[in-house]
Amino acid sequence: MRTILPHPTNPDIVYVLTSEGGLWKATNFTQNKRNWVPLTDGLTTTSGGAAAFGRTPDTIYVGLGDPLLTASLGGGIMIKTMDGGNTFSAPIQLPGALDVRDVKVDASGSQDIVLVATGAGLFRSTDGGATYAQATDTVFLDPFLGFFRFRLAASLTAPSTATPVPAARLWR
Repeated sequence: MRTILPHPTNPDIVYVLTSEGGLWKATNFTQNKRNWVPLTDGLTTTSGGAAAFGRTPDTIYVGLGDPLLTASLGGGIMIKTMDGGNTFSAPIQLPGALDVRDVKVDASGSQDIVLVATGAGLFRSTDGGATYAQATDTVFLDPFLGFFRFRLAASLTAPSTATPVPAARLWR
């Protein structure tokens, strides 16, 4: 499993993103026999990378492309649902990305700001997932530890800010 998203107000609704099986939804999670429904089987890939709720629990940003699968087909793609997984937006290919390692959403403003960590760097959407641009100034490879470190605070507000806020860092 890549991501588990429990609905914030309805304990019966839970979403699960799997490595090779896509996004699934249960609407009876508190019952003994749960019914899981696949939501992304109609897409070109079901290789799950990461997912996050948006402004409402019906809005889910889904990154396709499992970073742990070396032969991930059709990865580095973002999709969005605004109706709890009944329909999805057209896929958006993130340039140079083959996987999605993490998705974070800041819903505090008028539009969702979406941050997507990939093997090709950090991408940012400031228009609720309609478009994504690479945030090259906020990503670096740690030469000693061998992984990407992302400064979320700088990415959300001012990409040129040199001092990150420790509580708002995402380490990968």
